[in-house]
Amino acid sequence: MFHHVRRFPVSEYDDELSKKYAKKYLKSLSSFTEEDEAEIWLMYEFSRVFIFAASGKMKEHETAFLATMKKWWGKIGDKPFPRAQFHYHLAFASYYDFYTGDYNALIKSLQNANEAYDKAGGALAENYKVFVITKLAKAHCQGSKFTEALALYRDAFERYEIQLTRNLFHPLMFAIIAIINGKYTEAQKMMDSHLKHLLNSDIDSTLEFDVLRTYAVLHMNKGEFNKAFEYIERALQFKRTDMSQLGDILLRIVHNAYFVMTGDLATAKATLFRNQKFLNTKQKDKMTEEYAGYFNMLRDIIKHREGKKLPDDFAQKMQPYREGIMKLYGDLLDKMID
Repeated sequence: MFHHVRRFPVSEYDDELSKKYAKKYLKSLSSFTEEDEAEIWLMYEFSRVFIFAASGKMKEHETAFLATMKKWWGKIGDKPFPRAQFHYHLAFASYYDFYTGDYNALIKSLQNANEAYDKAGGALAENYKVFVITKLAKAHCQGSKFTEALALYRDAFERYEIQLTRNLFHPLMFAIIAIINGKYTEAQKMMDSHLKHLLNSDIDSTLEFDVLRTYAVLHMNKGEFNKAFEYIERALQFKRTDMSQLGDILLRIVHNAYFVMTGDLATAKATLFRNQKFLNTKQKDKMTEEYAGYFNMLRDIIKHREGKKLPDDFAQKMQPYREGIMKLYGDLLDKMID
């Protein structure tokens, strides 16, 4: 029951209930070691740090979390307790990933977790290994270490393909990282093998929408604009209520970029006007402001294509689109001014 409770979604998670069942779980064991106890309580910390970060409550719990983790490391840090150390590092990975955004620290925590897993010698379930490797690959991508990210995903698919394809996020993430690395054939092979079947099903899904957009980006990078627009058109058929705000903005980015890349500047300008009007109607949250900058870049590039000089600070404004996952869309901007 403890493992079930700790997987409750953010809206339903009950910290006291999770703590209660952690205690019950330990009591249910005929006997348990010091490492067993540490492992369970560090699993508990892993769950709650994610919940606090996702619900916006981490700031008020941060001091207590750090103090608790310091105490646990004092108990397990110099002992041969790889299972407990694995969950200790995993809890910190969650802290860095969902709260601080410190990708160097996230990568280090995941590397430490990976080492602890290997030292455990099969005492931890294989799905933990898959989780850590794929999280590490994504962290490398977020930290702009794209070559390392692709190498990790290649290794993961070579060893754990069956597990990875049970969650189709992984083939999609592999394809995105491959596109960022300019490995277009590899990206298409992964998508055709594991994702294309979604596009022939009768069930619309958020993942299908993401696959359509990614296929469009792939073909735009390859200069196959007719194929790209087929995928854009299909994505445009989704109702706005069936996609997230982020998904909506990213599709607008790809759609608008398509017209710039194909030289249809009149349509590009008209589409840009509609998109900026759309963003102006949204609450000025951090995400909206971040992606609004992309449309400003498109405006500058359109003017450049019409014969005007790029702004003096253009290279500086481009930098965020050469880093992390946004490089997937930043590479399109670079192709517009090649």
